[in-house]
Amino acid sequence: MRKIEHEEKTYVAKRFHNNGIFKQIIRSLTLSKGKRSYVNAIHLCLNDIPTPRPIAYIEIRTRLGLVRESYYICEYSDMDAIEDGLNEQGDFNRPLTQALARFVADIHRKGVIHHDLNSTNIRYEARGDKYHFSLIDLNRMRFHTPPLSLDRCLDDTTRFSCLSEMYRYFIKHYLDARGLPPQLFDHAIKIKQRHDRAWTRRKTFSRHLKRLFRSHL
Repeated sequence: MRKIEHEEKTYVAKRFHNNGIFKQIIRSLTLSKGKRSYVNAIHLCLNDIPTPRPIAYIEIRTRLGLVRESYYICEYSDMDAIEDGLNEQGDFNRPLTQALARFVADIHRKGVIHHDLNSTNIRYEARGDKYHFSLIDLNRMRFHTPPLSLDRCLDDTTRFSCLSEMYRYFIKHYLDARGLPPQLFDHAIKIKQRHDRAWTRRKTFSRHLKRLFRSHL
């Protein structure tokens, strides 16, 4: 990602590189990540979901017409990553967590699944006693006709935090913002636990694979 200064304004260009002929073919038959980010940003704006203003996308193609790399360009935002505000020394920011729950509930009601809703892809700022949010890193995002299944929505919330007191507080207020019964809390926690176990297995497998590779060098 690179910041660009132009006519007293700041922009961000994110580069997506397609390594190998297989990825180049896939990205040429579908939307490149740069184009998908741009299209998704437009959809967010049309649905009144904040994201840095989209400017353009660029595709660099090979002689065969395959997409070798793509770029997404948008306005720069100086909003902070949500991870900087949620966790405080010995506690967590409850008003911010409640506001985040309402924001995520709203995007899910509108049929948006981010697919990478981690603590750096959600940006926020405080304006007076209210919090405002914005989404970045949009290339995995998908739009669906609401209403979405609850399990799909809950799975989308599993990436921004570990299973902490803060996450449990978030889920409580997420369900409330969706008008869902509190009895679903245990079901939501089970989905989070399932995600965390799968993530741990992938991380452990990747670590063992790297050790095996290094041992044969």
